[in-house]
Amino acid sequence: MTSGPVPKELRWVALIFLFSGISSIVTMIVCAADNRLQLDFGFLGIFAYWGLLRLSNAWRLYALFCTCLQLILLLVVGLFSFTASHANINILGFIGPAIPPFLALIPLFFWFCVARWQLKILTRPDIAMLFTANAISRF
Repeated sequence: MTSGPVPKELRWVALIFLFSGISSIVTMIVCAADNRLQLDFGFLGIFAYWGLLRLSNAWRLYALFCTCLQLILLLVVGLFSFTASHANINILGFIGPAIPPFLALIPLFFWFCVARWQLKILTRPDIAMLFTANAISRF
């Protein structure tokens, strides 16, 4: 139950969670087909998509937690890439060839910028107010 139209930026954030959730499921299936076990809780992004569109404050908090965790982990992985001899890019469960670590910084930087943008949208006062107003209207 929403209290009005969902802003375009929030729809984009929700779509990123949806695609992330779908890619997590595909990754787990590909790994299972290759006799590898891959536990990926990213599939919860599918539920976050619906929760964000319904202005559920609980799913907004989940999205904020995941986005902050992603920012921290991307920084840590980026710092460790300076000490690595090589990097492998894993796309949907398929492990790519070894590449120089500095090339791995390109997608890391891209995803860091996307996560930073998501955090900015999720913490914007007008967006946060939508979730608060929706929670209050449920009582």
